[in-house]
Amino acid sequence: MSRFVPSRFALACLFALVPVLPSDATAGPPELAGLDAAYPSLDALYLDLHRNPELSRHEEKTAAKLAARLRALGFEVTEHVGGHGIVGVLRNGKGPTVLVRTDMDALPVKEQTGLPYASTVVTKNDAGEIVPVMHACGHDIHMASWIGAATLLANGKERWRGTLIFVGQPAEEVSRLIEPLSEGDRTLLAGSLATVESVLGARGDEAPRREIVLRTHRPGDIGWVVERHGALYAEEYGWDVSFEGLVAKIAGAFLEKNDPRVERAFIAERDGVRLGSVFLVRGSKQVARLRLLLVEPEARGMGVGRRLVEECIRFARESGYRKIVLWTQRNLIAARAIYRATGFRKKAEEKHTSFGVKLVAETWELDLLRASPRAGRATRAPRS
Repeated sequence: MSRFVPSRFALACLFALVPVLPSDATAGPPELAGLDAAYPSLDALYLDLHRNPELSRHEEKTAAKLAARLRALGFEVTEHVGGHGIVGVLRNGKGPTVLVRTDMDALPVKEQTGLPYASTVVTKNDAGEIVPVMHACGHDIHMASWIGAATLLANGKERWRGTLIFVGQPAEEVSRLIEPLSEGDRTLLAGSLATVESVLGARGDEAPRREIVLRTHRPGDIGWVVERHGALYAEEYGWDVSFEGLVAKIAGAFLEKNDPRVERAFIAERDGVRLGSVFLVRGSKQVARLRLLLVEPEARGMGVGRRLVEECIRFARESGYRKIVLWTQRNLIAARAIYRATGFRKKAEEKHTSFGVKLVAETWELDLLRASPRAGRATRAPRS
């Protein structure tokens, strides 16, 4: 294995820079100004990533390191995209939109290089087997180069105009993972890829700026919530019509008895098209219930689900609640990631058979008195 070297890094940075440079600019030393100063930090990042690899769909610490670096450079960062994926956006006036991607996962391979920074990591894979882990396919170099490109571009904004979108992709070593995935997980993956496709669809001088807005419910929204829950959960998870009946019962009770002072249904939409929903309803004077979180497949990976949950948390605080509780299922991976990221903690679980399938129900809670005040604070998601 060859060491991460400046010449390779410089080449990667140069390729990232070229698409957004003014037409009269010339590639060369000015575009790479600051590389020598940045290199020690990037080399240290490479060594850290190589020593601490993580398997596909388990890139939690790797993603956190990259997200922290992007935030320090001024990027707006959204985490937990399609699992442990991250998206960073840096806007610098009008101009083209450029997407720069890196892979993050490592392979179940034992490192035998003998290098002082060799990986000695062993972990459990998805099958429960103990396996060694190594960055044997260069993803550690890719990530360090990716952060290097972000560093040069963020520190040289006077030389370009436009919008940068930096995507950290989890589970790139995906060919061996696709076959055993459930239909629901495949749909989740497809939704994440659709997000990337929508980002790449931006052309010319127009950055992806169509706004996703949150609002309270209007006539017609509740029927949509019921219909989309029934259709999506049947398609993605094989749940039968009894689930749609449960959603209809919950939604009907909300319409009949809701008190808008302490209960809300929030709808996410873009250009008048509904993209998601969530309800916050009264459980007791001090406890609210979060229910019916839904994000349409084409909107997944854009931070819509997290924004909806954060809006519920904000409203719950304003309404004087002390706690929010919710009921979910273990196989709802994306939703559980959102709950965890916004401060909820799992309190109980129970196996059951409902909606025609075997499930593991989970109860999650957010203690609003103990949670950080940042929980529920409005955040800006990458625009699409």
